[in-house]
Amino acid sequence: METKTSQNSAETLDSALARSNEAEERGDRLQAIRILQTEIPEQFAGEELAFIRSGEQLGRLKCFDEAEDVLRRGMETMPRSPWIARSYARVTGMRGDHTLALQRFTEVRDRFPNFSIGPADIVSSLIILGRAEEAEAVACEAKELFPDDEWVIHSHARAAEARGDSVAALERWRAVQSKWPDHSFALAGEVKSLCRLGRYAEANELLTSVGDRPIDPQLWVNAADLAEKAGAWSFAAAWWERFRTARPDDERGYVRGALALLRSGDTAAARALLELARVRWPDSAALGEVEREVTPPDSQEPAPSVPAKKPEPPRSGGLFGWLGW
Repeated sequence: METKTSQNSAETLDSALARSNEAEERGDRLQAIRILQTEIPEQFAGEELAFIRSGEQLGRLKCFDEAEDVLRRGMETMPRSPWIARSYARVTGMRGDHTLALQRFTEVRDRFPNFSIGPADIVSSLIILGRAEEAEAVACEAKELFPDDEWVIHSHARAAEARGDSVAALERWRAVQSKWPDHSFALAGEVKSLCRLGRYAEANELLTSVGDRPIDPQLWVNAADLAEKAGAWSFAAAWWERFRTARPDDERGYVRGALALLRSGDTAAARALLELARVRWPDSAALGEVEREVTPPDSQEPAPSVPAKKPEPPRSGGLFGWLGW
């Protein structure tokens, strides 16, 4: 019979973390915490990742005191590890104390001046705290020190975005894209900057040019939001359609898409989309609000009926017809 000791000696860090996940899934939260806080740090005491992954997983479980305990022990065991110190600061941010997180990220930068992610983390904390000008100063200084570091260049672009300087942000996001073409945050940043500048056609060309490359569906939401705020309803309708393709079970794509179609003047397409959505969400109050706009109470037109057969989603016409949207 295999003993616990022999079982643990053959265990990997990944399998130990999996044991914690399994305990959490079956409702044994105390066991999950015990594995992360006690068993893994003791069993893998010489492995940097053991402290980092245990601490951050405890943070995701909102066990912040336990996470800090693990990471503090990790820093004592491996005082030359900037990654453990960074995770210690990150858990503070996960707790919601961004002022203390900023203090700890600053300590990481000061202790490990060659660790490029240190200033990038400071920029992020300053942005969260609304201190955009300070974030810009830190980002520019870091860029001088680490001109070829991906996340430093990324934070430099974020700082411009936080200051509301869309021209500078666009230039900086394009610099990230030119060096790291698969950097998804840079793609999102460039699209948002173009939208904020009112350059919707360019944003659309950029999104079309990525082809089959995976895109976070939230990007379509962000782009559509910006288009709506500027009254660019045709663009918003097309981007909501792309969002529906990626997330067909998300009601937002139908509600907001129908509203954008209505605002763009395509009432027939808005009505057809609402009929399709009503099959999926027969009791939706949000759909009802848009339906009342499409067919006001004093209108003589009959209310949209639920189709006997589920229709195909409508395609936006006009401006986007040639794209197949």
